[in-house]
Formats: sequence, structure tokens, C-alpha cells
Amino acid sequence: MNYTFCGIELTIIIYSSYHNKLGVFSNHEAAINTFTKFRDLPTLVFNQKNMMIKEEFTKQKIETMEKQLHKIRKKITR
Repeated sequence: MNYTFCGIELTIIIYSSYHNKLGVFSNHEAAINTFTKFRDLPTLVFNQKNMMIKEEFTKQKIETMEKQLHKIRKKITR
């Protein structure tokens, strides 16, 4: 099962020097599928009306998610 947040497929890998193995969320198979899909994206990604490089696309998605997270945190602290 893959998890999505704001329309973005989510996989988290947690590394700690205090533990012998990695923590993977949601599960190992979903993590491999998510990273495989990302790796296989073409260098140029079509996003709505713009063509952009994969790195720019990823940065833009992160910025959008950070803004949404900021809004949510702001609502919570009111």
C-alpha cells in the first residue's frame, strides 16, 4: 500500500545510528516502488502547462507542501 499526502506518493526511510536496521514507512515493497517510479521519471517532466527538469519539479512540490504544512500549523496554534 502506498500513502499519499496532498496528491504526492509518500515513502519515508528513517536511519538512526542507534538501531541496526532502517525504518521504512509504509513498507519495504511500497518504498521500492515509489523510488523506482521516481528514478524512471524522464529528465523533463510535464507539469500542467510547463515542462521542467525533474529536480525543479521536486523542489516545487516540496515548496508547495511546506506552504500547506505552514498553513496547517498556523491553524492548529490559533
